[in-house]
Amino acid sequence: MSQQTLVQTPPPRCKEKAPLAITVQGNSTITRTAERAIVTFAVFTEGNDQEAVSKEVTATSKSLQSFFTEISPKTDSGDPKPEAPVTAWNMRSMYTGSYRPRDAQGVDLDRVFTANTAFEVEFRDFNKLGAVVTQLLAKPNVNINNTTWRLTEQTKDSLGSQSRRRAVLDAVTKAKDFAEAAGCKEIRPVDITDGYSSVEYASDMPQRGKQFDGADGSQLSFAPEDVQLRANVSIKFYAV
Repeated sequence: MSQQTLVQTPPPRCKEKAPLAITVQGNSTITRTAERAIVTFAVFTEGNDQEAVSKEVTATSKSLQSFFTEISPKTDSGDPKPEAPVTAWNMRSMYTGSYRPRDAQGVDLDRVFTANTAFEVEFRDFNKLGAVVTQLLAKPNVNINNTTWRLTEQTKDSLGSQSRRRAVLDAVTKAKDFAEAAGCKEIRPVDITDGYSSVEYASDMPQRGKQFDGADGSQLSFAPEDVQLRANVSIKFYAV
């Protein structure tokens, strides 16, 4: 009886089969040092005399309005001048209210009246930022909420394009790895879905991110923090 020799045939190559579908996520993160600092703070006063409370907040707010107008000079077109340490600022309308506190025995005390407003100021000169925050902290009726570190719109637009391109390249690299492991040699994108594109701003409470500077320790200094731009895409490939 003759002996038959079994010959094993290699498995079909990837391109001889139906295209292999591969779907991957591509991600990108670009980090840059902040170019702007947004400081938000409130002007708040309370007391038993409604008129006096409102006048105090109004007087402080008008003084701050004059101050920020002075340090944010504009060109004829309305853009900040090159030497302006503050590029923009705004003030919220004043709010007033009242409440009646109680003592430890639950007895109503005299009514307390409140008045408050809020400012948002954008700095590009961080030395001036430290000087202004130092002045604000010295005011008894001013409470600083936080400092948010940001990029300019021009930088965000430029880096946003880079971030999306990097996310696509990241997806392509992953797809090639999967395709080669499966015995395929070529990939072709057939569908791209934008997952998200976002900017993650750094934010400080008043006590963070500041150091005392100067011989008498009276001047605060700020060091800008990093801002991250993230992008994510989902891409479907056919591999052969």
